Formats: sequence, C-alpha cells, structure tokens
Amino acid sequence: MKLKNGFNLMFTMNIILSAIILIGFLFVKLKLPVVVKPTSKVEGTSILSKFIEPKAVPISIIALIVGFTYSGIMSFLSFYAEEIHLVGAASYFFLAYAIIIIISRPYTGKIMDAKGANIIVYP
Repeated sequence: MKLKNGFNLMFTMNIILSAIILIGFLFVKLKLPVVVKPTSKVEGTSILSKFIEPKAVPISIIALIVGFTYSGIMSFLSFYAEEIHLVGAASYFFLAYAIIIIISRPYTGKIMDAKGANIIVYP
C-alpha cells in the first residue's frame, strides 16, 4: 500500500497513534478520590429544576435568539452575495465582524468583571 500525502497518510497516522495511546492506557494507574455526597433533603422541587437552573433561563433565551439570528445571517449572506454578484465585497463582512469582536471583547470583559454581567447583557 503506497501512502500519499493526504487522507491516507492522515488516517494511517491516526490509527497508529490511537494504538499507541490504547497500549499506554493499560499502564496508567489512577487513584480516584472518594466523593461523599452531602445528604440534603430537598423536597418540593420539580424534576425539571434538577436539570435546568431557573436563573440561567433569561440569558439562555437571549443567547438562543442571538444564535438563531447570527446563523440566519451567515447562511443567507453567502447566497445573497452570490445572487447580486458581490462575493468579494461580502467577505468584508466577516473581516469586519472578526475585527470588531477582537477589539470589543477585552473592553466588555473588563466592564463585566467590574459591574457584573447585567451591564453587558441588559444595558
């Protein structure tokens, strides 16, 4: 079997490295600490509240809306740019978005650390 640079070489290297890792795993001895759960009786809570933190629901809804909006823009932009023959110009959207994210995150992070998350999420 002649290996070419590309998928065959990458696949073969993955198989070899996986075999080495699996063999090495046999020699690892872990001492896991015993964790004792505190016994607390929480009665009257619903099954849903055991899996979802109620305080996280508002920000989760906002993140869901932003995610849907962003994914809609991303999937629509390439088709729209191709339709109006502006594929080159549309690529500047991604460049501008990346630059704005890189510039704004350090500042918004400091503001959030100083004043809390609500100042960024709910202006």
